[in-house]
Amino acid sequence: MKTVALLLDDPENQYQQLAAREAQAAAGRQGVQLLGPDFASGSAWAQVEAINAHLRREKPLDGMLIMLAAGDTTPSLFERVVKAGIPLVFLNRVPTWVEELRKARPEALLAGVTPRQESIGEIQARHALRLVPKGSFVLLVTGDEAARTAVDRKRGFLNAVAGRLEVHSLNGFWTAQGAERAVSDWLRLGGWRERPPVAIVCHNDVMSLGVRKALARYAASAEASEITVPPLVGCDGLVEEGQAMVKRGDLVATVVVPPVTPTAFEILGRYWASGIRTGTVLLDSESFPPLA
Repeated sequence: MKTVALLLDDPENQYQQLAAREAQAAAGRQGVQLLGPDFASGSAWAQVEAINAHLRREKPLDGMLIMLAAGDTTPSLFERVVKAGIPLVFLNRVPTWVEELRKARPEALLAGVTPRQESIGEIQARHALRLVPKGSFVLLVTGDEAARTAVDRKRGFLNAVAGRLEVHSLNGFWTAQGAERAVSDWLRLGGWRERPPVAIVCHNDVMSLGVRKALARYAASAEASEITVPPLVGCDGLVEEGQAMVKRGDLVATVVVPPVTPTAFEILGRYWASGIRTGTVLLDSESFPPLA
């Protein structure tokens, strides 16, 4: 039986929990033993330790699926992974140096599966543009600004907005706590008094919870005038999370991001069966509710 390791980042993230469930189901269909998931909890060091532990296994792995925990990961560790003959598939966060490593190790499987990140930003921009008048001020709460995923989503958003909205971005680091802290700091510095946002766009659904918490605390303070929570747009779109938030009215829209692990197992299966080496596969996302 083949053995595959699954390394993820945030154990509290519902999208990553879905990725783990889908990975287990895909492993079952292929008769593969799936290890983990090993969650790094935002620590690049913890993820390095987990990879090193797998490299020390007496029986080598037949594959490794990994969602990077840091945006500035260097290729040296993964050179060791491919040198050990372990097929490797990056999930969601595909580092910029992957193509260079593929050229250096053409015999290895060094693949990636990720949503079209700029397209996600474009979908969010379309919602923002339909919600508010031209020239409106919009707050964009991004994921970790060091991560390529966040950079690409922001680029897609700004390109689609094309100057029709005034956009200010805050780094929410993908978490409700990070978003709450970023928005609270912005409020403390007088951001709302200077120009209140007409809409707020978040790079994932869970950050909208932190945004709401920060705004509620600000509204309750003595210095705050009457404020209302502006329309919020999210991303990930899980049925029990983002889509449920839309149905409750906590979000006006979200982007449904497909789980990447089923495609990752398809890539591994083709490689095991025929030696086919896949590069980076891009998956399409869709709006919830659908855009006209």
